[in-house]
Amino acid sequence: MTRHLLADNTPRLLRLIQELGPDRLNPAFCHQIHSTLAFLKHEKGVSDVFPTWVVVLLAQPSNRLPRQSWARLLAACEVEGALPLACTLFERATELNVVINKHWSFAKESSSQVPPVKFDVKLDHEAAYHLDQAWKLVLQPNLPKLAPHLEQIVTQRIMQANAILRVVDRAGDGYDPLSIGRSSIEPHPQDEFPDDFEYLIDVARDIVASYQTHSPHRAEAIIWSWLERDVTLLRRLAIHALARQPTLTQEQIIHECLERKLLFDQSVRTEVYFLLRQMYASLGAEERELLFQAIEAGPDEDQSRERDDEDKQWMIFKLIGWIAQGDPSCPLAKSKFAAQQSAHPKWGLSEHPDLLMWTSGFGFVAPGAGLDFEATLNKPAQEFLQLIGTAPPSGRFEERRDNLCSALPSLMSKNIDWAVDCQRAACEMGIQDDDVWQYICMGWRDVKPSEGQWSQIVAVINNPAAPAPFFLRLPDTLEAWAKRKEDGVPQSLLAETDDVALMCWQKALREDPVSSEATKDWLSKAINHPGGSYAEYLLLRLDAIRKSCDAKIDGIPEPIRGALVEIIHGGSGSGEMGRVIIAAQVRWLHAIDPGFANAEVMPLFDWCADAKRAEQCWHGFLDWGHWSPPIIEKLLPGFTETVRRLASHEEEDSERMGERVAGHLAALCLWRGSDPAAHDWLLCCIRTMAVENRRSFVVLPSKLDKSQCCSGGLLMGWVA
Repeated sequence: MTRHLLADNTPRLLRLIQELGPDRLNPAFCHQIHSTLAFLKHEKGVSDVFPTWVVVLLAQPSNRLPRQSWARLLAACEVEGALPLACTLFERATELNVVINKHWSFAKESSSQVPPVKFDVKLDHEAAYHLDQAWKLVLQPNLPKLAPHLEQIVTQRIMQANAILRVVDRAGDGYDPLSIGRSSIEPHPQDEFPDDFEYLIDVARDIVASYQTHSPHRAEAIIWSWLERDVTLLRRLAIHALARQPTLTQEQIIHECLERKLLFDQSVRTEVYFLLRQMYASLGAEERELLFQAIEAGPDEDQSRERDDEDKQWMIFKLIGWIAQGDPSCPLAKSKFAAQQSAHPKWGLSEHPDLLMWTSGFGFVAPGAGLDFEATLNKPAQEFLQLIGTAPPSGRFEERRDNLCSALPSLMSKNIDWAVDCQRAACEMGIQDDDVWQYICMGWRDVKPSEGQWSQIVAVINNPAAPAPFFLRLPDTLEAWAKRKEDGVPQSLLAETDDVALMCWQKALREDPVSSEATKDWLSKAINHPGGSYAEYLLLRLDAIRKSCDAKIDGIPEPIRGALVEIIHGGSGSGEMGRVIIAAQVRWLHAIDPGFANAEVMPLFDWCADAKRAEQCWHGFLDWGHWSPPIIEKLLPGFTETVRRLASHEEEDSERMGERVAGHLAALCLWRGSDPAAHDWLLCCIRTMAVENRRSFVVLPSKLDKSQCCSGGLLMGWVA
């Protein structure tokens, strides 16, 4: 209806809507209308009816569209004739979200205590970009026309947010979390990454600035109105605007600040400091003296409650120092600050005395920061390893152990001879520390040696006397080497690297403990585990051997076959993780060696034999695996049981894995013949699937490629 009637037959479509009820449109229909208006607004026909259809949408309840859709329509109001609707759309798009979060605290909660929560008020994060675009394209260019309506909406939103937070004890008595989150009303580097709610602060500030240009008396009225509100954000906005109000003299503004006792009001300190910096240079001598008298008198009783005398003097020191810093040519300010420095010789101004809070930012610190790489490489590697051994775990970053360890990969990549020396020295010194071997193996993983240097590297790592932590970390390096298409291990040395891989199993992986930690994603855990890396290395080597043979290989050759069997039957943590990787490749292994796959891999998927093992292997298969006719009948009972367990939540992470199951079920329908509905397993699976997974199942067959099924005609039949 939208595609064919909206642009060219609006009267007919409107008549139909009128008969059915103009305020009860289906949300999906509203979404289609919104999409056409927002994305095709400049197309012939659509721009002409744009205002009409926005009015139709505004006749619906506000929740018919998400806030980001209202914001997108607002950004599209640049279309001729749509501007009068902008304020109403702005009101819809800026409706507040009340968010309930877990309360974070340093205090330890008892097991019987109900975890506390806290309330926050935000705008819709998804609408932020479109609101920003709407401001630039529609609102700001037309601010003189729109300001009266926008000002009321923004003021109402800020007061509404404050009222909500007061009711839930998140604001009051001078405390306002929405205000604290904003460093300065004036654009400031500290607010480079604003919260979504701060959009309203910027809009309110710019509305008053527009009034100060086009209707200054209206701006003054807003300033006094906001100053009277018991809402910190509005008072800060008012003081910021007061500093530039053209209808008031500097003397009047300063007198207003003194009468309202704003100088030491900490909730509005940033804007008061901003105002003084703007005003002071233009003040006469009498007003300057009056200002310093008020400052030297200090905060009143309410403002200094729960503060000792030193705190009061510190407040005075900062304010006088700020003025002197802003106008260094003023003799009065200079002498006043000199007196303060004489009275408090140990005090000094911070970098940002005007801000309640200030952070210096963040940045990336390179591994080995502060280390002289050239000097280190000119000394024996043993000296650097000894330095790591004596380095403290905390303290200055440049001297910490973790910083020195992280420099090892860079050092090794810069000098292969030094890297070989480091490997040899670490073995001779008997280093057992996992962090040292982790970074040494990371160094080997990333090196790009010449063919001659490869022989040095393989010779030095092929050392049975190396400690177990080295062999525990090395599989990740071997896997990375096996994946290289260029600059990899030369063909002549691959047999030796295979020996090193088998040594990793014998020296470390065969006996490493099984982790008791539960997971919702066994495949991800396996990929990042030494046992998973070892299994991947073996499969990569098998693939390389298969591709290098002119004729088809007869099964899986030794010693890779024996190594895979050891993983499958291993009782260690590495055995668990390796099985996940192997199970994910069951179709490929069956194509290479059906006997091995039937005897060793297929039983891994049996829930009755071992439920935990089956869960792990189905995780791997559902993420990575594919079906083929030879394996379907053997795996189908386990797959049906997997569907049942996901539906009953016996299996972890049922939502994510359930979607995977829907994809596999769709693929199975295309593999198993022309009438899958005749098979009991399909109806059984569909009945037990969660509703959202049934939806995925319905649409997936149309997305599958024809090569994924045994018949293109069968695919088209299922799509139909």
